[in-house]
Parts: sequence; structure tokens; C-alpha cells
Amino acid sequence: MSSSEWKIYETMWASKFKENLLNVMKDYDLSTISRRTGIATDTLRRYISGKTIPNAWNCVRLARGLGVPITDIVDYFY
Repeated sequence: MSSSEWKIYETMWASKFKENLLNVMKDYDLSTISRRTGIATDTLRRYISGKTIPNAWNCVRLARGLGVPITDIVDYFY
């Protein structure tokens, strides 16, 4: 996969992740999610804005902290 192809894929993944994250966190504020996951609120803001994508461990932390299956946050697609 070329660098430009990877960048397109990464952008699509970040967009879908952002959508999924907003759906599962609608009942919580950022400070509560930060406290429950150990992820800084600034980092959460970057995930929500789509500027940054989380590593695998932070995906697990988010799912556990929000009490949802990881598949509710991470949606694999082609």
C-alpha cells in the first residue's frame, strides 16, 4: 500500500471512529470519560475531532471505560 493510499484509509478510519465514539459517549461528558479511562481530555478531544486516531490500547481503554464492546467503537471496513 502506498503512502497516499494509506493516508486515505487512515482518514476514512478516523472519520468512522469519530462517529462511533460520539455515539457511545453521548451519555457522558469528557471529564467523566477521562476519569474512567485514564485518557487525557485533550487526547479525547483530538479523537473526537478526527485529528488523531487512538492506538489499540486506548481503544480497549475507551471500550472498557464506556462499558461497551470494542466493536461498538472500532468498526473495521474496506
